[in-house]
This record gives sequence, C-alpha cells and structure tokens, in this order.
Amino acid sequence: MKKIFKVPSLILLFICFSVITVMVASHTTNTPQDYTKGALSIHNTTAYTLENVSITFNQNQTLTLKSISSSTLMTVDFPDTDFITSVSILGTTADGKSFSNSFSGLITNDSCLIIYLDDYMNLRVSSNIPE
Repeated sequence: MKKIFKVPSLILLFICFSVITVMVASHTTNTPQDYTKGALSIHNTTAYTLENVSITFNQNQTLTLKSISSSTLMTVDFPDTDFITSVSILGTTADGKSFSNSFSGLITNDSCLIIYLDDYMNLRVSSNIPE
C-alpha cells in the first residue's frame, strides 16, 4: 500500500517543482512595458539655429550640443541608466535669445521636446512627456 502512494507523491512533487521553475524563469522586473532605452527627439520648429544646447537627464547626466539647425528634428541617445525620469534643456541663439524648460515623467523613445516661438516671438519648449 505504501508503494501506491509513493509514485503519485513523486509525480506531484515533480509537477510542483516544474511550476515553480517556470514561474522563476519567467519573472520580470517591475519595468514599465513601454520603456525602452533609446533616444529623445528634439524638434526645432523656429527659424533660428539653436546654439550651446545643454540637455540634462535625471539631473546628473548632461549632454551638450553645439547647434541645432532651424526646422530640424534630431535625436540624442539616452545615457546608460535604468530609467530616464527627468530631462532639462537650455540654450541660446546667435542673437541672444534663450530658452529653457524641465520635464519629469517616464522618458521613452516616443518622447519629444519641441522648441517653438510663441505669439510674442519668445522661444519656448514643450514636450509630450506624460507626468
């Protein structure tokens, strides 16, 4: 009688071990699904060439671009880090106009910073980064 119970117990033990192994192997970290490392788009919609453009990621990693031509869409690579949750941008034009702004939220490949002129011909920065 003991032999009969021993075989089903071994099968049940094997099934439990298999289920636990599959669960551990398929475990993922708590990373948002839409996050991928990549690049941030910067769109200069103005007639000005932007100069000395400084982009700061997560308040501690800064990238400086010499210039961004007028009416240009460009991308900059993300620094090597787990998540980009904040970005700041600032810069000037040749005739002394300046712009700056900061954004926070999860920065992804779909994120874009847009530099534009407002109704009073001041440079402004907006983004599509959800807060």
